[in-house]
Amino acid sequence: AAVDPQAIYDAREKVLNAIIGHSGAKLEKIYNENRTGTDFTITPEAMGQRVLQNTVMLILANKRTDEDAARAKTHYDAANNMTDRMAALYLACALKGPARDDIVNDFYDKFKDYPLVIDKWFSAQVMVVRDDTMDILAALRKHPDFNIKNPNRVRSLFAAFAMNNPVKFHDVSGAGYDFLADAVIELNGINPQIAARLLTPLKEWKRYTPDRQEKMKAALERIAALPDLSADVFEIVSKSLKG
Repeated sequence: AAVDPQAIYDAREKVLNAIIGHSGAKLEKIYNENRTGTDFTITPEAMGQRVLQNTVMLILANKRTDEDAARAKTHYDAANNMTDRMAALYLACALKGPARDDIVNDFYDKFKDYPLVIDKWFSAQVMVVRDDTMDILAALRKHPDFNIKNPNRVRSLFAAFAMNNPVKFHDVSGAGYDFLADAVIELNGINPQIAARLLTPLKEWKRYTPDRQEKMKAALERIAALPDLSADVFEIVSKSLKG
């Protein structure tokens, strides 16, 4: 059967919202009972508790309410480790309003001198499903800390979006495909190996619904038409179009 990422996401939303409706109070209890204490430890028990509280927090927040925003802010402000901070950041990136802006901006200010952490900051913002995902991508592409010549930064933006946000990457408008194709075309003359690797999500174009297939194929053909196509990119594009 043809893959429809939006339909899969919609079904997942129904299941998660049903779980919250049925077991919200239990989830709240589990979250509160497993909160990170003031002392940070790396015992297996403490690590397990952090994973559990963060997973439950993200499930509880699926409806993106004001209460969820307040929980994200409290969680972030109380965090004394990167696991908890990242969980709050991922949640914040899915929200709209002051809590989101406070957390996203504070995280950047705290860690702007740590490139690998800022890579995660870029990725967190493009991996969530939002109406304005393409606007966020465009803004991050122009961010002073984005450098197209830095492979890690390229992966943190383009690959994180295309490979970890199937709903928005495969939006029926084709905007996600165009965004990735533009990146591949730009990188073709800068880092052909990275450009070729970015094509991975487009290679499986025949697996998707006909409307998506058409736009994915068009994106591949636009890349294939480049007059100065590198050998790395040519190999992947030609094989993908033949396959």
